[in-house]
Amino acid sequence: MAKFKVINILDMLESIGEDGVKEVLSDFSCPLNCEIEHFVKVDSIPFSRNKSSITHFA
Repeated sequence: MAKFKVINILDMLESIGEDGVKEVLSDFSCPLNCEIEHFVKVDSIPFSRNKSSITHFA
């Protein structure tokens, strides 16, 4: 059974800064749903900062 660590994007922002998070997320790909890919790469940071939506990664 695979074990995953769940990371809150706000913790990532605090730890590595916005540029670091953007760099990590630039590798994200979701060929089955381009809207999810767009959200992760473009909207996840501002939505999390505004507390509109908190993104977690596993």
